Amino acid sequence: MWQVVQEVSLVGSWNKLKYDSDATATRKLVKEVYAEISNALKQAEIRNQTLAHHLTSIVCSPNCINAGLLSPDPESVRKLLARDPDKKQRNSNH
Repeated sequence: MWQVVQEVSLVGSWNKLKYDSDATATRKLVKEVYAEISNALKQAEIRNQTLAHHLTSIVCSPNCINAGLLSPDPESVRKLLARDPDKKQRNSNH
């Protein structure tokens, strides 16, 4: 599990270099992680969007183990994806 946390931290750091601001980098990272998780769940024939939101929240919260807090939380992930103008991210069958 610790390796996953480290890898997510590295991806987050890389994304911050790639985009204009921390907020933009965070939104982009959440969308990318959600797309990967959503696709993996779809391949496993699991159609649960709430699960995809929760898993995205866990992966995008590298300090959740130490802090005991998800940031972004699953509801924030859902809201971010709902207001995203890029329809490709929301056309999941979960």
